[in-house]
Amino acid sequence: MAYREIFPHEIAEGFTQDGMSVVMMYDAQENYNIPIIIGSHEADMLYLEIEQRQVQRPMTHHLVSSLLDSFNLELKKVTIDKFWEGIFYATLHVSDGFSTKKMDARASDAIILSIHENVPILMESSIIDEVGFPAKKQPIDLDLELDDPGENNLSLLEEKLALLEEAEEYEEAARVQALINKIK
Repeated sequence: MAYREIFPHEIAEGFTQDGMSVVMMYDAQENYNIPIIIGSHEADMLYLEIEQRQVQRPMTHHLVSSLLDSFNLELKKVTIDKFWEGIFYATLHVSDGFSTKKMDARASDAIILSIHENVPILMESSIIDEVGFPAKKQPIDLDLELDDPGENNLSLLEEKLALLEEAEEYEEAARVQALINKIK
């Protein structure tokens, strides 16, 4: 199986008649969008995680992350391996340092956890070819490798953050916001 890395770049809430939402995943290698329908609660959690917003009580992905840490386990990657009857099937790849175990997961939960743990999301290429479609525009490329994140870069980063939020490029916006927070 061949896999390609994908990123969440747009969340549309209340997309379907029954109130489901869609997270639009982006395949930069082929410039494809892949829509994944998720529950509105999961969409809210994903948005909060991308925006790095604090919540009063731990969410499910925070609990899973704490369990991983408590047992000295590391989430290495998330794969989306199967698409059947409109449902995406995901796998968590968890390592104890000696071996890697695969755990079945809902795609929405796997995506949220991967964002929280900052690990790649990989989708089987044939799934992208089956359900993906050419993106109208490419996400903004920022090239934000800043060796000296100082005051001079703060205004530049804030300008880029505004552009990203306007373009609904949430993953990159979260990365820029993290750099801004580090500088402040």
